[in-house]
Amino acid sequence: MIEQLTREHRADAVLKLAALPRERVEAILLRRGIADDIVAEVKEVLAEVDCVLDAEEAVAYSFREPYRIGRFSDGQFPVFYSALEEETCIAEISYRYARQFEEQRSGAFPYDRYYHLITCNFAGMTLVLVGEEERHPALVSPTEAGYPFCQQLAKAAREEGIDALYTRSAREPNGTCTPIFTQSTLSNAKTESRFRFYAKDGATLHERLPQP
Repeated sequence: MIEQLTREHRADAVLKLAALPRERVEAILLRRGIADDIVAEVKEVLAEVDCVLDAEEAVAYSFREPYRIGRFSDGQFPVFYSALEEETCIAEISYRYARQFEEQRSGAFPYDRYYHLITCNFAGMTLVLVGEEERHPALVSPTEAGYPFCQQLAKAAREEGIDALYTRSAREPNGTCTPIFTQSTLSNAKTESRFRFYAKDGATLHERLPQP
């Protein structure tokens, strides 16, 4: 299948929603009484225990072992899951944390959830899967039943030197997901916006919060 698909070098801004501290971690540590001369050391310790502190850490986390199992990885290699559109990021995270949002709606854990929108510059060789959904419905399967096909495809693509896939989102019909395999193809990670997800009248809603 790989041989029949379009390969092209792409350069795009890719997006991801991630749970990050509201403030810069340096400001939080200083306010908590951590001496200025050891703030950097404390940050390093937090990074070692997988505390995601900022946009760069959110990117790096995806490339640390143990690798997470997902649609395009069986846990043997890393994937940075991102998308081209903000709406796709929202749809994907709403699915990923469906259980938590259900607890929010039911009142079992009725607290708001907050995510930062991260942007990165991507530049690398891609395999374009957009348009292949009819021939290969596993690409957008609504359940994990389609994962083995996608994982094998991703493994073959990596072996051919592909840095990322461009594929339709299984959650946002017109959205494009960009699972990325090569950390060096990503640069200039930063946070753009902060979102609040909250329950109202039995539904999960979201809003962009004003910049502080």
